[in-house]
Amino acid sequence: MIVEQTRAVLPNLERHAFQGSDRLADLGANSVDRAEIIMMVLDALSLKIPRVETFGPNNIGELA
Repeated sequence: MIVEQTRAVLPNLERHAFQGSDRLADLGANSVDRAEIIMMVLDALSLKIPRVETFGPNNIGELA
């Protein structure tokens, strides 16, 4: 789900082989992009958690 939403926001990563250790910032996502990706994932999963709880993960694997 995270990869799917990341590709929707950053289409230039369509062919990128994502790893759990990938950092969204290193992939070119700015702070607005990262917030949008997280919101899209939460919406897709019908999760209602405070966004502040999503600030701790350092990479995609930790976010998942």
